[in-house]
Amino acid sequence: MLCTPLTFASEIRTLRPIDVRADLQDVVTLGATAGLTSFHHRRDRSRVRNDPVVRRPAGMSVRQAAVAIVLSPGTASDDLLLIRRATVAGDPWSGHLALPGGSREPGDPTLEDTARRETLEETGIDLSHSARVATLTPVTPSIMTAPAISIAPFVFRYGGDRRVTMSCEIVESWWIPVEQLQREDAWVTTPVTIRDGSAIHVRGLLWHGHVLWGLTERIIHEFLATMKQAQSP
Repeated sequence: MLCTPLTFASEIRTLRPIDVRADLQDVVTLGATAGLTSFHHRRDRSRVRNDPVVRRPAGMSVRQAAVAIVLSPGTASDDLLLIRRATVAGDPWSGHLALPGGSREPGDPTLEDTARRETLEETGIDLSHSARVATLTPVTPSIMTAPAISIAPFVFRYGGDRRVTMSCEIVESWWIPVEQLQREDAWVTTPVTIRDGSAIHVRGLLWHGHVLWGLTERIIHEFLATMKQAQSP
């Protein structure tokens, strides 16, 4: 395992004209967990319009990666595992809040296996016996200068030891109640500093002096919207 944080925890987002493909359906498959059942989910168009499709040159290699939304029973609701990646010189996205995950390796049969392996390597949380209860829409960075990468998010229900053994790739970890993430006032518009030293305003979660935004925010946003729709009568 390389101890260099992978650079896809967050991104610089640039607004561009709406793409007609934003109106296409994305199928999200859910298994039984916390009242969730299998269904077809139409992606929230209001969010898609802020996440334009990046057209990369034909034939460009796109790196495959996966992240895990790890759910564990908490006091009042499920808790979700969140990490903060280590800061590395020259890595513009290091030090950001993220979900455990990383790049697919040749030995990974599927991207789901990638999510399980990376979670174990980074946090010591073993998902080998945990059910995958949801597969969310893959996300990609919104600007051409970002790495050419496609990130597949998977949701797992975990019932084991919640103690996190942090690898050199992460510096902090938390189990956050999902019900806290579901509160509308938990998400705010806040400035973040980007590579050139300027500030842009993004939708994010303020957590222990850090901002959860970019790709990770997009993944969690879809997860929360999926849960809400699945639990509706």
